[in-house]
Amino acid sequence: MVVLPFSFVFSVVAAVLPQGPGKSGPNLEGAKHKLVASDEASVNAGAAECLAANNPEGAELLLKTMSGSQPHMRDIAFSFLEKFTNPYAIQVIENACNNFKDENVRAWCADLLGAYFAKVHFDPLFHALAENNVDIKSSAARALGRLKSKDAVARLAPLKAHNDPLVRANAIIAWALCDPKTNGKGLVAAVNDKDAGVRTALLAAVPLVAADQTLPVSKGKITDPDWRVRLQAVLNLAEVRQKESVAALVISAGDNRRIVAKRAEEALVQMTGKGFHGGQAWKTWWDAEGEKYELPNPTSLPAGTQPGAPSGETGVFFGLPIDSDHVAFFIDCGATMANQAPGGGMSKMQQVLGELETTLKAIPQGTRFNVYAYSSHPTPWQPKPQILNEKSMKAALDFLRNQTLAGNKNIWEALRAALADPDIDTVYLMSDGEPEDGLFVHYNRVVDHLQRINILRKLVVHTVHVSDPGWTAGVTEWYRSQLREIAKGTGGKYVEK
Repeated sequence: MVVLPFSFVFSVVAAVLPQGPGKSGPNLEGAKHKLVASDEASVNAGAAECLAANNPEGAELLLKTMSGSQPHMRDIAFSFLEKFTNPYAIQVIENACNNFKDENVRAWCADLLGAYFAKVHFDPLFHALAENNVDIKSSAARALGRLKSKDAVARLAPLKAHNDPLVRANAIIAWALCDPKTNGKGLVAAVNDKDAGVRTALLAAVPLVAADQTLPVSKGKITDPDWRVRLQAVLNLAEVRQKESVAALVISAGDNRRIVAKRAEEALVQMTGKGFHGGQAWKTWWDAEGEKYELPNPTSLPAGTQPGAPSGETGVFFGLPIDSDHVAFFIDCGATMANQAPGGGMSKMQQVLGELETTLKAIPQGTRFNVYAYSSHPTPWQPKPQILNEKSMKAALDFLRNQTLAGNKNIWEALRAALADPDIDTVYLMSDGEPEDGLFVHYNRVVDHLQRINILRKLVVHTVHVSDPGWTAGVTEWYRSQLREIAKGTGGKYVEK
C-alpha cells in the first residue's frame, strides 16, 4: 500500500472543499499558538477555537496535536475532534484513518469515525479492516458496530475467524449489530468460541442482538470452565426477572469463585428480597420453595436488603471490602509518595504499607494475591498470583518497602498489566495523584480503552486516592475525579483518604 504524507492528503482536500463561513474560514492563528503551549488550559482553549471553526483546518490542527508526544494534549485533541460535525472536516479524519503514518493515530481516527454516525463514509473503515495492525482492525470493527450499517456485514464476516481474540470478538459483535435480525443466531452460536475471553464478550452482547435468547444461553454458561464466562452469565441472568433465572442463580451462589458467587447472591437478593449467605443456604431455601415459588412484585420488596454477613473477616483496604479471592494491589511508588501523609507523622508510602499489612493479615489465608509497584512502569512482585500465607505476605511487603520512590504515574500501563493476568478478577489501585504518563492519561480515554479490553476480562478496579496536604482543593479534586471515574468504568468503588 502506498502511504501518502498526511500534509499532502490534507492539501488536496483543503483545495477542493469549502472551508466554512467566508472565503477562507475563521482565523485559527491564535489556536495554532495555544495548541503548542505547555499548559492544558491553553491547549483546551485552542482546541475549543478549532471546534468553533468546525472546518478542515481546525481538524488538521487537532490531528497534529493528537499525533504529538504529550499524552495530556493528545487526549484533549481527541475529545474535541469527537464533536466535529462539518462533513469536510470529517473527511480529513477519514483520510487520516488510512494515510497517517502513526498507527496509533490511524486507530484513533477509526474510533472517531464511529462517533460521527450518519456523516461518515464507510470506505475508510472498510480499508482499516484490512490493516495488519490489530488495534486498527479492532477499532474499525467497533466503529462499524456503532454505525450499524448492513453494508458492513460482508466486510466484517472474514474477521469472525481472526486469530486475535479482541479483533474476533469486536468483529462478531459488530457483524451482529449491523444486522441483528439475520445475524443474531450467528452470535449466539459463536458464544461457544474456543477462547474464554471471546465467549465472555459475546455472551455480554447477546441481550443486545438476541434478547429472547439471553435466559437460555446464560443458563447454559453458568458451568463454563472459565470464571469470566460464568460471571457474565450471572450478570445477564440478573437482568432477566424470571423464576428460571432464580434457579440458575441459586446454582451460581455456590460457585467456587468468590466474585461469581457474590454477584449471584446480590442478584438473588434483588429478585427475591431474601438475605441468605452462601451457596448452601440458598440451595436449602430453593429446595424447599422452588417448585411452588413465585417471584414477588419488585415494589413489594424491602428496601436495602443485603446478603447475610459472611463468616469470618475478609479484610478491607482503606475501607474497601476485599470481596474477591483473586486480588492484586497496585501501589503508587512515584516520587510524591515520599511526601508527608495527611495528618503528619509519616510519609504517604509508610501509611499505605501499614494499611496493606493490616489488609493482608485480615484476608483469609489461601487467597491468591499479587502486588505491583508502579510509577513510570508497573513491576510485579511475582509473575503470577501467589497463595497468601505468613511467608508470602512478608515477602510482598518487603518487595514494596525496597522500592525507590521515583518517577511519574503511568496508570494506563498499570491497568494493562492487570488486564494481562486473567487469573486476577479484582484490583485495588492506589494513587496520590492523576495519571501523568502513558498512552492515555485523561480518565475518559483511560476508561474507554480499559472497557474495550475488559470485554474479554471482566476485571473490577477499585481505586484509592491518598491526598497530599500541600495541594490546593482544586488540584486535589481534579486528581480524585480521575480515579473516581476509572473505578466507575469497571463497576468498582472509590475512596479518598
